[in-house]
This record gives sequence, structure tokens and C-alpha cells, in this order.
Amino acid sequence: MKSVERDAITTVLHNQTGRTHALLTGRGATGIEAALHAKGLVGARVGIPANTCYIVLWAILRSGNQPVLLDVHPNTGMLTIESLNQPLDALIPCHLYGLPVPMRAIYEWASANGVFLIEDAALAIGATVDGRAAGSWGDVSIFSFGQGKIVDQQLGGAVLTDDPALAEGMARWLAGLPEWDDHHVDLSNQ
Repeated sequence: MKSVERDAITTVLHNQTGRTHALLTGRGATGIEAALHAKGLVGARVGIPANTCYIVLWAILRSGNQPVLLDVHPNTGMLTIESLNQPLDALIPCHLYGLPVPMRAIYEWASANGVFLIEDAALAIGATVDGRAAGSWGDVSIFSFGQGKIVDQQLGGAVLTDDPALAEGMARWLAGLPEWDDHHVDLSNQ
């Protein structure tokens, strides 16, 4: 991708969410992994809704952390504040099916408990959650542009934050990954 295209995409993400830093990734899950690495979490308990994309679980495992499946509301399949009844080091609430998770309550809980918060807005670009843009909550947020997403580019994602140290750490970790090319696309389509 040309730098002009990258700049245009990150400008849209900045304008959409108000976030200070936006880094493009090969997929949304790569943003999760980058955030956990940049935060220095290894062997940490990372809470995720029991009903989410398997790739979120994969990113936690690849980063050397322990996924903790949290109960979801039986009618919506969404994480609730009542689900957060155990010690966690990090939490990844996911907006799904056009439904938002209660981010204000989750954000307040995470802040009060010192829990690193990654908002998974992979399926919520352009949405509003508790009066703010999806992707504007927590320490970090991620978007995905893969198959079936609101913005479907077949692949790609972004990780956003307002923390310059986290942005630098994520950028450093992402710089060590191989460049996504046609060979990788072919492999992912097998």
C-alpha cells in the first residue's frame, strides 16, 4: 500500500474516532497482539466474551497470554458488566451483530480495576456506543477490514490509541512483521 493511501486511511480513522494514533495492520487480530506486546503483558489473564470470533482467542494465545472466556447475555450474546466478576489483567469487549457492548460501564470498571482495555470494534466502524464513536474507548481499539466486515477489503485492520508510548511500542512490534504481499494473500485463501 502506498503511503498516500495509508495516510488517507489513518486520517479517516482519526476523524471517525478522535484517536491520536492509528496504525494499519495485516488484520484486526494483529492489532490485538501488538497491543498486548506493547503493554508488556505475558502470561496475563485476558478476558473475552465467550461468544466472539476465534481469531481474538488466537491473538491472545499468540501473544503468550491466557484467554479467559466470560459469560454473555443469553438474549444478545454480548458481554455485560455483570460478566466481569473475576480478576483480569486485560479485557477485550467485542461489538457484534450490530449491537454495542456497554462501553461506558466497562470502561469505568476497567479503569477502577487497573485492567488494560482493548475495544474490539472490528464490526462497528461508523457506529456510536454510549454517545461516542465505536473505537474511541479504552486504552486501545481495533478495527478489521477483512471478509464480512463493514468495510470489506478482504484483509487488513487498524489499531488505535491516544497513548504515545503504546503507539510507539505497537509500531515497533508491527515493524518486525513480514510485509503482507500476494504470496500471503494466496496462503490465507487456501
